[in-house]
Amino acid sequence: MYVIPREGTNVTYFILTNSLFKNNRTTDDGSRKAKGGMVWVRAYYTGTIISTNIINNTFVNNLNEGTDANSDFATVALSRNTGSYGNSFVANNIFWGNKNNNGNVALAVGKGGGTNFTNNLAALNSIDEDNFSNISFLASNTSNSDPLFTDAANGDFTIQTNSPAKDTGDNSRIPSGVSTDLFGNQRIFNTTVDMGAYEFGPAAPVIKKALNVTATNGSVTISPSSADGLYVDGTSVELTATPAAGYQFDGWSGDATGTTNPLTITMDADKTIIARFIKTQRTLTFNATNGSISTNPNPTSGTYDDGASVELTATPDAGYQFDGWSGDATGTTNPLTITMDTDKTVTAMFSKIQRTLTINATNGSVSTNPNPTGGTYDDGTSVELTVTPASGYQFDGWSGDATGTTNPLTITMDADKTVTAMFSKIQRTLTINATNGSVSTNPNPTGGTYDDGTSVELTATPDAGYQFDGWSGDATGTTNPLTVVMDADKTITAMFSKIQRTLTVNAINGTVNISVPTFGPKNINNTPTISQFNDRTIVRLEAIPDAGYKFDGWSGDITSTANPVDVVMDGDKTVTAMFSAVTASVVDEEFNREVKIYPIPTSDILNIEVRTGYDIKKVVLYSIVGKKVLETKEKKMNLSSLVSGIYILKVTNSEGRVASRRIIKK
Repeated sequence: MYVIPREGTNVTYFILTNSLFKNNRTTDDGSRKAKGGMVWVRAYYTGTIISTNIINNTFVNNLNEGTDANSDFATVALSRNTGSYGNSFVANNIFWGNKNNNGNVALAVGKGGGTNFTNNLAALNSIDEDNFSNISFLASNTSNSDPLFTDAANGDFTIQTNSPAKDTGDNSRIPSGVSTDLFGNQRIFNTTVDMGAYEFGPAAPVIKKALNVTATNGSVTISPSSADGLYVDGTSVELTATPAAGYQFDGWSGDATGTTNPLTITMDADKTIIARFIKTQRTLTFNATNGSISTNPNPTSGTYDDGASVELTATPDAGYQFDGWSGDATGTTNPLTITMDTDKTVTAMFSKIQRTLTINATNGSVSTNPNPTGGTYDDGTSVELTVTPASGYQFDGWSGDATGTTNPLTITMDADKTVTAMFSKIQRTLTINATNGSVSTNPNPTGGTYDDGTSVELTATPDAGYQFDGWSGDATGTTNPLTVVMDADKTITAMFSKIQRTLTVNAINGTVNISVPTFGPKNINNTPTISQFNDRTIVRLEAIPDAGYKFDGWSGDITSTANPVDVVMDGDKTVTAMFSAVTASVVDEEFNREVKIYPIPTSDILNIEVRTGYDIKKVVLYSIVGKKVLETKEKKMNLSSLVSGIYILKVTNSEGRVASRRIIKK
């Protein structure tokens, strides 16, 4: 964590609380030496005043591998340049297992470069392996005792009940508005706050739930039993209902439902359950296939009091008829009344309604499957009709109680039906496919069909930019026009393709990017390349000079200095990208050392500083391929409008001396 207020900012308080810093690591960044720690607070600018409060945090197993000579390599680093610190406190914290770059115990708090700070820092009620040996202003109620984490090996940095961090913090240092710890638990138990990010809390109380069971005309056995009717929250309890003589169990109500017996419940709340019992009932079981039976009365449970009169009404399904009763009832009376003087089973019998099929056919025949002897079918039967035309005829379709041309045709006998098969002289169908061109026919009948044996002339005409390649399907070859004989249904495809154009590109001392929306980029470098494109394709050429070269223009089928340039492929073309050498500025190594460029990398403003005695004549920013991007005479350059990447910055002074830097734009 890095904290640095803006210049001239008076930060009354910087507060860090209820945080866990574990297994973090700080290292040098190449030649830039690391100064800070896991937390680095800097009073860098003149007028900056920071009062820092590090309260109730746990810093464990962090490693500071920085090598800056002015740093203490501490876990928490405080430093100042021309700013200053107000009174600062490190209170109620645990620092344990943190190491410096020598593998020794790291200081809990130390300087991160710059001027020392410890003359106004107090360490209060905290644990540190080094016991805050470097704090000279005030260190009170601190120790280097093992904090006794619950399971540090597996990342559990809460504290045990006998931890020296328990109930030893300073309540007055808890920031205003903070009432919970890192887990969201209450921040203070047992009146005094604990050290570290986690508060040690008491065990949760045992919660019990009350069970009240009642039963009339029967009893309920409870297992396990409880003298006071109380059960630990979540206990499973089994209830078994037993009816009195002359009664039967009818189900549960209250906080239980259904008729399951025995019933297992979970005591996750106080519960009141009633076992219901009723007089002995008679059961009526009825069966019906291809129909249904309704009862009056129709009790929800399906049972009746002994001696009850019940009216049965049989209703056949669609396509069926009622034939009579069987089982504990007989005859064909419908509705039928029975007396429930015992449990009874009654079956309603149904059979299929019969349907008649009449078929007509001239100049052909129709076969049926199935083909019943009597000529009638069960209602709903599926019948397959197959047409066979007479010689020289074709089947045209169905009429009457069937339509369409499907053959064989399946119909459903849900009524008496009459079906006619229609026939006509045989016709031949010619199907023509053509993409990027068209095909004309002679003759060209209105219906698109021909009498069997007709000769038809086909003429293929390509669209603009396309060429005819030949025939496929029921015709082959490249003859055009082509004559075919319609001795069967035929499908013929005229094949067309784009006229192709060849582009040859040459480039020496540079590269050429070739791109079109459907082709993709291709680099051409020093050797010619040949690419094929569809006629009139627009191809974009972009010339990129090698380092030390510049683009001079195009020759061949393009004469232009535009870059990039678009080429319309309306013919075969050869294009050459011309490059020539350029004279680069010489970098003055002595002047190079007098120039300071920062920050690098940057996302917007780049600062240029030159030591006294040198005036800046110009500052120029180039792309990595040598193209000028920005130029200024000022000591600041705004890069915010540029894309991320690597650039070259050249600074020229009034004497013509040149300094160069590589710049990274974020």
